Amino acid sequence: IEDKVYDITSFFGEHPGGDRIMLQYAGQDCSREFVKFHFQYARSLLPDFYIGDLKKAAGSLLSPFAMGPSAGPSLGRRRGDGPRPNPMAGPVSGVPRPNPMAGPLPGDPANGAGAGAAQGGGMGSLGVTLAAPGMTLQTPVPAPKGAASQPPQGLDKHDYFPVVLGEVTSVTHDTSLFTFRWDDTQDVHWPECSHVCVGIPDTRQPGKRRLVIRSYTPIRTGKGWLTLLVKKYSDGVVSSHIFGLQKGAELLMRGPVEGEFAYQPGRYQNLVILAAGTGITPFVGLLDTILGPDSKDACIITLLTFNKTKEDILMKDTLVDASECNPQQLKVVHILSQPTDGTAAPKGRFSPDHISEFLPPPGESTHVLVCGPPAFNTHCKALLQAASYMPSMITVLEK
Repeated sequence: IEDKVYDITSFFGEHPGGDRIMLQYAGQDCSREFVKFHFQYARSLLPDFYIGDLKKAAGSLLSPFAMGPSAGPSLGRRRGDGPRPNPMAGPVSGVPRPNPMAGPLPGDPANGAGAGAAQGGGMGSLGVTLAAPGMTLQTPVPAPKGAASQPPQGLDKHDYFPVVLGEVTSVTHDTSLFTFRWDDTQDVHWPECSHVCVGIPDTRQPGKRRLVIRSYTPIRTGKGWLTLLVKKYSDGVVSSHIFGLQKGAELLMRGPVEGEFAYQPGRYQNLVILAAGTGITPFVGLLDTILGPDSKDACIITLLTFNKTKEDILMKDTLVDASECNPQQLKVVHILSQPTDGTAAPKGRFSPDHISEFLPPPGESTHVLVCGPPAFNTHCKALLQAASYMPSMITVLEK
């Protein structure tokens, strides 16, 4: 990148876009791609991976790697240097706004819940809450010199800024709704299936300003606020952190980030959605757009959700209401792997029988959207392709 050589092997597991895209450019000059898709935060991480300068061989456009000492990157730091200043700092506040989407959820501003102003961690610091039952540890992260004295004017899709936790509403034993707020002077446009990146300081690497990053799709948005549906995993660093936040605590976030699927009204006659667990979240806004009162899209939607038990089904009431209001356009099927009450719902993993029973035949006017854990996505894609659905007819949304 810009005539500097970096060993990013240790960053594979943290890269929001996965390691596949990084390997694609291994051993090559990817300056143009890096500048196009990465901004302040990503650039601030480069010194941690710097190993040398690129020296051009005489008479050749190809250059060997210079592994010896050099002046280092333009940021003036090298691998092993002390901690860098944190580029993300500053408290924010939020003002509740009416929910523009139909069917407000518990904890949404439309239900009249309080705003939840930022507490603690004054200007120039970020409160880091460690998720441990009954214990909250606040670790201030100092702001760099010259940090802005004003809160961010809304979310930014390139850089991380703090947002404030407003309300929390329990949905299931391990899933809750979290409403976050920020300065609402800027109205944010949310493309269908877009997501936000949430970053928390990586306490596993003391002395380094690194973030553990995960992506979440808002299920409700408004001016100055959004609501995330988050499932807590026992080994989930970010989800555990979010569940450990107290009302008024701050969380680093950037977005909206457009996803793999770009919705085009009227493009398909049949749209199939295969969603496992929290994989339903990218499609809530999409369904709202297609089935909304102002929509002229007449595509037929077949939605299959996959959960262990009926108690694990997320957004169940919302989906029931949507299907009852649009019986000719939306069909919802809940498939359970561990039914507990003798329910007559379809059982098991996604299978060829489900394809033949519920899905429309493959064709240019049919598209299948898949979202769930990696193993679920791989399994569904393989079965779909075996059933003659071409790769161009399938879009996998990585959680």
